This record gives sequence, C-alpha cells and structure tokens, in this order.
Amino acid sequence: MAVRLPAARAGTRFFKRLDLPEKNWKFSAADVRERQRWDDYQLAFSEMLSATSTDWAPWYVIPADRKWFARICAAAVLAHTLIGIDPRYPEVTADRRRDLLVVKGELEAQAPKGAPADPFAAKKAKAQAKEAKKAAVKAEAGAGKAEASEKAEAEAEASQVAVNGHRPQESRGQSARTSRARSRAGSQDGARQAAPRASRVRSGTASQGQAAQPSPRTSRSRGKDQPS
Repeated sequence: MAVRLPAARAGTRFFKRLDLPEKNWKFSAADVRERQRWDDYQLAFSEMLSATSTDWAPWYVIPADRKWFARICAAAVLAHTLIGIDPRYPEVTADRRRDLLVVKGELEAQAPKGAPADPFAAKKAKAQAKEAKKAAVKAEAGAGKAEASEKAEAEAEASQVAVNGHRPQESRGQSARTSRARSRAGSQDGARQAAPRASRVRSGTASQGQAAQPSPRTSRSRGKDQPS
C-alpha cells in the first residue's frame, strides 16, 4: 500500500509545520532539499510499483489529498484483503494439548501460597456460582409469589364462606337452580294467564257469529210487514 501526495499539498504541509510552533518538530530542512528532485522520486516510485506489483501481492496507490479519504481507502483495502485470505486460528493437535496440560501443572505448582492454582478457572467458577445464585433467588421469588397468590385466594374464599355460610361453588349452583326455578314458574304463570284470554277470545267469537245470523222469528216478522 502506497500513499501518494501531490507536490502542492506537500508544500502546504511544510508551511503548516513551519508556522505552527507545536508542529515544528515535524519539519526537516532535508525535506526541502529533496523536494527539488520531486520528478525523479515520482519516476522511481512508478518503476518500483510496476516491477513489484503482482496478482497475489498487488500494490494499492491511495491518494492522500484528504486524510479522512485516505484512511477510508486503506481500511477498505485491508478488509477486502482479509476477506479474501479468510484467516483462521490454527488447530491444536492432541499431542500439543497434552503438552499444554503438563505446562499447566507446572504453573499451578508455582502459584503463591493462599492463591488459587488457576486464577482464570477460579474466576470462571465464581461467576458461574453467582449466576446460579441469581437463578435460585429468582426461582424462590417466583415460588413465593405463587404461594402468596394461592393464600390470597384461599383467604378470599374463606371470607366468602364466613359471610354467606356456603362455598362459592355452592352459591353459584344454588343461584343457577333458583334462576331455572324462577323461569319455570314464570312460564307456568304465563300459561295460566294465557288460558283465560284464549277462552274469552273464543267466547267472544262465538257471540259475534250468533249475532250475525238473524233468528227465524225476526225474519218472519219482517216478511209480514213488507207489502206484497
């Protein structure tokens, strides 16, 4: 990866290093002398890049006019390269693991008196114990809430029994039976009230039918009064 800076931009940075006291340490008089050979340096850079850039190890020339843009380009090149390489952790063989266990035993033997032989394992075990304790406290709190809820329901049921003299289930059953009895009684009363009405209607209909038919006496008397 090569960073390319134009001559004008490089001159501006030289003046900045001269004008700002806190940047004087960055300035070198040799840079000004070498600046007179700028074209020669550019030609040398071009030949070097052309001769050494390959498909498996290419050069990336990044413009450095703006530092933020140059940093983004450099990060993109690194990310692209790492994705293509796909680096992975090396695999540890069984023999190597056995060797590591031997070394671990030696380190545990060197532990100071009173200190855990394996500080990392002790820290991990402590964290696991802490998590287990939290889980136990949470489970106990949940069980306590359930017990309190059951106790409250039992107290409410007991208070209702003390007031009504029977259990809520019985009261609900009795109220249901009472409502059914009332509905049956209402239907019977309605039937009794409907029967006289029906009889009155029938009698009234019969009387109307009799009035519509004239009696034989009336018809005879009318026949006599009419002139022949």
